[in-house]
Amino acid sequence: MKKISILHLGLALTGLLFHNLSFATLSLNAPKELKYFIENDFDSIHMQALKTHAVPVKILLPSLILEGRSKGWIAEDSFDYKEVFKRSGLTYPQNIIFNAKSYSWKSELLPLGLVQKEMGFGIKANVKIANLSCVACHSGSQYDQNGKKTNNQIIGAPSDTFNPEMYVTTLYEGMKKVNQNWARATAIMNQLFPDTNLKEKLLYKTIIRLQVRSYMKAHASIDRATPFLNGGPGLTNGVASLKNVLGLDVFEGSASGFTSIPSIGDRGFRSSLLYDGVYSIAHKDSQREVQTVTNQSIDDISTVVALFTVPTMGQTTARAYKNISTVKEIVGPILKIYKTPDFPGTIIKERAERGFAIYNSSCLQCHGEYKWDGGKKSQLISFPNKLVPQNEMNSDANRWLAVTLSLSKNLENSVWNDTLQVNHNKGYIAPLLEGLWATAPYMHNGSVPTLWQFMRPDMRPAKFVVGNQNLEMNKVGIAALASFGSEIYDTSLAGRNNHGHEKEFEELSDADKDDLLEYLKTL
Repeated sequence: MKKISILHLGLALTGLLFHNLSFATLSLNAPKELKYFIENDFDSIHMQALKTHAVPVKILLPSLILEGRSKGWIAEDSFDYKEVFKRSGLTYPQNIIFNAKSYSWKSELLPLGLVQKEMGFGIKANVKIANLSCVACHSGSQYDQNGKKTNNQIIGAPSDTFNPEMYVTTLYEGMKKVNQNWARATAIMNQLFPDTNLKEKLLYKTIIRLQVRSYMKAHASIDRATPFLNGGPGLTNGVASLKNVLGLDVFEGSASGFTSIPSIGDRGFRSSLLYDGVYSIAHKDSQREVQTVTNQSIDDISTVVALFTVPTMGQTTARAYKNISTVKEIVGPILKIYKTPDFPGTIIKERAERGFAIYNSSCLQCHGEYKWDGGKKSQLISFPNKLVPQNEMNSDANRWLAVTLSLSKNLENSVWNDTLQVNHNKGYIAPLLEGLWATAPYMHNGSVPTLWQFMRPDMRPAKFVVGNQNLEMNKVGIAALASFGSEIYDTSLAGRNNHGHEKEFEELSDADKDDLLEYLKTL
C-alpha cells in the first residue's frame, strides 16, 4: 500500500540551517532534566519530518482557526487558536508539576506537548516548524482532594485529554480550507504575525503553498490525514502510525491496535516495552524478572524509546537510531528521578492493609512485588515481566495482531537489526501498576472507566464518556461528563473490546474487591 503521510510539506530547498529556540517559559528553578524533556524536539524537526508529522507554525495556526470557525468552536471573526488546540486535549497549564513540586509555565503560542524549531533558509527567511513532543502524551491532569481537575499538568503522568485523532483531523480539515482560500489564510497569518518579513512571505506564497496543494491532492482519494484512526482522548494507535511512516500496509494484521497511554514511572523494571512487550534490546531475555533498576536497564529502555520517535514524530528509522544517544541523555534522567504523585484523596489504612494481603496472594505473581509501610505510597521491588497468552487473558487481541512479520522484517533489515528485537508474543505483558489511580481508563486499550468496574466484569459499561474528566475518588477512575473535549468510548468497535482479566476476580467477594481497591490507591 502506498504510504499516506500526516503532513506532507516537504520543502525542496538547500542551504538549510536549524536553530533550537525556546518559545515557552518554564520556571528558572526547574531542574534541567525537566526543561530538556519538555522542550527538546529530539531532532524531529527536519526535512523528513515535514513529510509526515511536522508543519510550519504559520500554516498550523490558520488551519486551526479556519476549522474552529467552521465547526462553531470559535466565532467567525475569532483568532483564538488556543481554544481549538484545547478541543484536541492539548493544554495551556498554569503550572507544571514534577515530583510533587510546582513550576510556572507559560506559552503565548503553542500548547504543552508541541515544540517548535526555527529553520533558517539560504535566502535568510526563517520558518518556525512545530512537531509533537513526548509530553503531548506524557503529561496528565492534576486533581485536587475532591477529584476535580486543576489547571496544572503532571509531567510523566499519562494524558487523559490528548486526542491524536481529533488533532490530526482538525489540522487536515483546516489545511483543506487553507488550500481552498489562500488569501483568507494569508490574512490570518498577517493578523497573527504582523512582523513577518517579505522573504518569508514570499517563501510561504510560493514553495509552501505549492506543497500544501500537493499534500491535499495526494490525500484526495481518502480525504483524511491518515487511512487509520489515531485513537481518542488518552488513546493512541502507535503501531499503525509506525507502519504508516515505514510505508507498510497498516491494515495487515490489524489497524486498530489502540492502547491507553501509560505512566512513565518504574519503567526501568521493564525488560521490554509496550503492552505486548513487542520491543526489547537484542540478545537479552525480553521476559526476565527485574529486581533492581540499574543504569544499564535505564539505558536499555531509553534505547527502545528512541524508536518511538518514528511513529510519534515522523523520524526515519535511521534518524531515530542516530538519535539514541540524545534520547538517553534526555529521557534517561527523567526515568531515573521520576516519582509518581500520591493519590490525592484519603486512604483508609485498615482496608488497605487487608487489600495488601489480597494483592500479595492474588496479584503479586503477575504485577510485581511491592514494599509498603502503611503510608500513602508503595514501592515496587521486583517485577516479573510475565507474558499472559491470549487464551489465558482473553482481552482484545487487535494490539498484538497489529505487529506483523512485515513490520519485524522491516526493522530487521534496518540499522536497528543488532540493537532491537521484535517479539511476537501473541498476548500481553502483565502491566506495571505504578500510578494506577491516574491511568484510567483501564485495560491495555482503555476500555473500562474505573477500577471498581474492572473488578466486576458484568458491570463494565458498553459505552462511556472519555476526555475532559474528573477523578472518580471512590471507584477510582474517570468521572466524565459529556462536555467540551469529550467523546463516547464504544466498546463494540474494533480494538476497543472490554473483555479479559475476568476469572482473577471470581474468587473475591465484594468486600475483598473494595479492600484491594483501597490498597491499589497506594501504587
